[in-house]
Amino acid sequence: MFIRDLSERKEIVSGDGAALRELFNPLKDDLKVGYSLAHAVVRPGKITAPHRLKVSEVYYVLAGEGIMYVDYEEAEVREGQAVYIPPRSTQKIRNVGEEDLVFLCIVEPAWRPECEEVLGGKKVYSRSRKDGALTRGKILGYLKGNPGACRNEIREALGLHHTSMAHNLKRLENEGDVISEVDGKEVRYWVAEEK
Repeated sequence: MFIRDLSERKEIVSGDGAALRELFNPLKDDLKVGYSLAHAVVRPGKITAPHRLKVSEVYYVLAGEGIMYVDYEEAEVREGQAVYIPPRSTQKIRNVGEEDLVFLCIVEPAWRPECEEVLGGKKVYSRSRKDGALTRGKILGYLKGNPGACRNEIREALGLHHTSMAHNLKRLENEGDVISEVDGKEVRYWVAEEK
């Protein structure tokens, strides 16, 4: 038997900006299943970054209400509903309620970083373009979920080296995807379209 307690799992901000806790992944855990399972939260008024997986995914809504976008379709979703997302479909979800939108993410085959692309504007941020592009996608996703974060917060949350983080933040600023403001001794960053 394998039991995981959600409260004991570390919360991270995923590349698409959702608060995520991975419950299990057979690539990391000794499990004989072909899928991974994660618990996700999108705060009121927030939307995840457009992204796509090379594999299929299912969202099962536990609480809240939102609008699910898959390619050119959109539909309202609420507690008790499941959404199938075909492989390579562009997806995002918006919380339109006053409480957290909480859902399970079931990815099959199991989620791997190289199977996901985070889309930013017209640019695709994925390993297939450059290693730095994946880092920029992660930074954008983190800033969507944590607007106004300073460099150290971004670096620590994403486990980035100072040089890599500084280079990729500067590139995002130069491309107009990220803006910054000086706040005392700190420089704070936002996704440009959300500031």
